[in-house]
Amino acid sequence: MIKITIAACALLICAGCSRETKPTAEDVRKESTEAARTAADFMAEQSARAKREAEARIAELDRRIDELDARAEKATAKMKASLKETSKELRAESKRLKDRMSTWDDKAVEAWQATKSEVEQAASKAENAIDRMIEKIRD
Repeated sequence: MIKITIAACALLICAGCSRETKPTAEDVRKESTEAARTAADFMAEQSARAKREAEARIAELDRRIDELDARAEKATAKMKASLKETSKELRAESKRLKDRMSTWDDKAVEAWQATKSEVEQAASKAENAIDRMIEKIRD
């Protein structure tokens, strides 16, 4: 993303260099303002897309937890207790991720990228836990 921003700035600067006359300070200011606006729009679009993807992943996690709960009802007492405990932990993790996502819009670019990474890692961990529990059920 940073590479694209730099490339956009370079193109705008190069476009100004191809003129017959020397660029004025006002021209440079306009071009840099436009480049900054383009970069900000791009980052906002990337942030919104990443947030939608993370929200969809968390919703899928919730759906799989519900599925795990339904399977627990049919399991043996020992397995049922294990599944219920795992489900409870996964629901707490899902809630923590949703709470973390609620602060996404308030973050600067680097911060939302870090939040995105954290949410993706936590969601992967929870998904793996669900997969392990499903494998236990099958065995």
